[in-house]
Amino acid sequence: AREVKRIDSVARSPRYAHFKETLGGLPIIRAYKKEAWFREQFFDYLEKSQKAYVNNFLLNRWFSIRIPFIGGLVSCTTAICLIFSVKNGQLSASTAGLVVIYSLSFWGALNWGIRVFSELESKMTSIERIRFMTQIPSEKQFITKERSQVSLQWPRDGRIKFTSVHARYDESLPEVVKSLSVDIPGGSQVGIIGRTGAGKTTIFQMLFRFINLHKGMIEIDGVDIASVDLETLRSRLAIIPQDPTLFTGTLRSNLDPYSRKSDQDIWRVLKETGMQDLVESFPLKLFSPISDGGANLSQGQRQLFCLGRALLLDAKIIMLDEATASVDVVSDAKIQKILRCELKDKTVLVIAHRLGTVADLDYLMVMNDGRLESFSEPTKDFLISKTKEFGLEDDFLKS
Repeated sequence: AREVKRIDSVARSPRYAHFKETLGGLPIIRAYKKEAWFREQFFDYLEKSQKAYVNNFLLNRWFSIRIPFIGGLVSCTTAICLIFSVKNGQLSASTAGLVVIYSLSFWGALNWGIRVFSELESKMTSIERIRFMTQIPSEKQFITKERSQVSLQWPRDGRIKFTSVHARYDESLPEVVKSLSVDIPGGSQVGIIGRTGAGKTTIFQMLFRFINLHKGMIEIDGVDIASVDLETLRSRLAIIPQDPTLFTGTLRSNLDPYSRKSDQDIWRVLKETGMQDLVESFPLKLFSPISDGGANLSQGQRQLFCLGRALLLDAKIIMLDEATASVDVVSDAKIQKILRCELKDKTVLVIAHRLGTVADLDYLMVMNDGRLESFSEPTKDFLISKTKEFGLEDDFLKS
């Protein structure tokens, strides 16, 4: 019963996950006319879940047949023994009748006793999964033995230095970043380009210490980030992801999660991002509700609000992970304008798949197979050569 219950629990989760994903992507599914394919997938998950549930139900019926049979066998054996005992004068008829009555109710107690014990063990599989989750290794707060005490203004310049950095996602997996050594000057804007799997996003994950270094060291303003606690490190860096992330709550709580900024600061940032008019049109202004994932906003609006959150953090180092890949042309132009005008004195790292996005930045960092191929200023000849190398469209060459 325990094993069948475990199979039932494992088979139930994909069914719910697939249903939730389908609801979230209905417009795309209908646009590509994939309703039948998703329906078949759901029925496949449903069939596996129902097979596990039916086995659980059949096991219950198995108990209902076997346990009364065992109880009846015990009662029958007891009755036969009592008959011979009374016949031989070893037991009185009244005592024998009392024992027979209790033996007849024995199968009921046996049935519910085993059923409750079986149900208890089956339900304990949930506790087993909780225990497994609690034993997952947590993030390492410190890698080095000595903790660095950084000032409230750190990082002041925003200089980032990678020294012979090697990184992998797991000890059993190959390295995704190999011997990366580069010195990024403070206040510079750097574009990071390369093919898929070259290690671009991994650089951001190393800076936030989502993955720990296998070898080497990363320094920000001369401080090894491995000696800085995670809360301090991540609160001093800002990132604008490719998929804009908003949380259930108010607009203000999404822009200022730690409630450290005043309303004047928030309105200033909204004006810089061009979202002031939109927020003023909301009945509740800054306290307007945001649904799960920002579903009540467009993709471009969510991206601009994420940009505003990064600006409000006033971090010296800001990272953009292809922030304009999934927005419209107007929102893209707004983001590029803010990137050039409002972030002049900050260190900006931009992952891009379009060379036009990074053509006018200070430096271009080319990654190839986890290694740094080049780090230089984006000259015209260099950009044209990379456009041809990556097999990109000719739009950039024409411009």
